[in-house]
Amino acid sequence: MSPLRLLPLASALITVAFVWLVFRRYASRGGRHLLVWGIGLLLFGTASLAEAVAASVWHPMVFRLWYLAGAGLSAAWIGQGTVYLLAGVRLPNVLLSLVLGYTAAAALFLLLARIGLGVAIAGVLIAFHGPIFAGLFHRLVVRRWDPLRLTGVLTGLLLAGSLFATAVILATPVDGSRFDPDRPLSAQYREILPPGAAVRKLTPAFNIYGTITLVGGALYSAWLLGRREVPAPRVAGNVLIAAGAFVIASASAMVRLGIGDFLYAAEAVAAALMFGGFLLATGAAPATSSAEAARA
Repeated sequence: MSPLRLLPLASALITVAFVWLVFRRYASRGGRHLLVWGIGLLLFGTASLAEAVAASVWHPMVFRLWYLAGAGLSAAWIGQGTVYLLAGVRLPNVLLSLVLGYTAAAALFLLLARIGLGVAIAGVLIAFHGPIFAGLFHRLVVRRWDPLRLTGVLTGLLLAGSLFATAVILATPVDGSRFDPDRPLSAQYREILPPGAAVRKLTPAFNIYGTITLVGGALYSAWLLGRREVPAPRVAGNVLIAAGAFVIASASAMVRLGIGDFLYAAEAVAAALMFGGFLLATGAAPATSSAEAARA
């Protein structure tokens, strides 16, 4: 076995230590961002461990765990922890405003595209008007909503979607005869899953949400730092967490180009980046009551 095949196991071990630290801090200090981060990191560690097992043996449940936890849910749940972390500075309101703004822009200009505007022009107009519509939604409606309640609604939707995705992947047949232990799972899952599998249509939604919350949280923190509303260590922590997610996304893109072994190293690097980001971000939080920690 190539030494590179041991890297998923290293990622899993790093993440186990990471998860233990997160849940221990949650037990002693409270803070819903810690609880949700812990869930996301547990999913990330499960995916890394499943990939380490798959390097030597095939089992359909191992594949399903890898696909559900790694390809589907981990980024979204880690990102949701960032939403809780920045709820006190109204990140959930900003995210919802963006979703509503781009949805409204897409509905308007795609309708115009159907009556002769043109798809390319509609795409440019959506990209330009999305933030404008988002600003209107935020100023007129969304900024008045309680950010913690809004975050709870988003968490409920994420939980419902996760349970639905779990049921779908458990019901999806997989073809173990197509499994090749010399290739990473991310390079061959299309061959193992049936063509047009419903679960493949679900994972982009989770990954897009995870990317938006992680990268958006880092950028929003940096913007707030300019207004001196967020401590610098918390900004740096969110940047490192987002960087970890970006490393994984870049590695997945390289897998599609045939550079599969890079994924294993990327998982270990991502685990280390997110670990460091967590230490910085939570180190800036006040050690007060659970209710105050939840707003941190």
